[in-house]
Amino acid sequence: MSGKYLCPCRKITKKDVKEALKKGASCYKEVKKATGAGAACGHCKNKIKKYIKKQISKKDK
Repeated sequence: MSGKYLCPCRKITKKDVKEALKKGASCYKEVKKATGAGAACGHCKNKIKKYIKKQISKKDK
């Protein structure tokens, strides 16, 4: 698995997820809907959830 992508199947990067969060997504389900991340095999689901949580906690500080 490439470190460049949070979701290698859909080629979704951290930047893509950050963009979805900036546009109002606030949870995995909303990021998945906005980007398609995790919609193929699902192996990246936990990695994406952790990244979303990290980004939201950064924003709250």
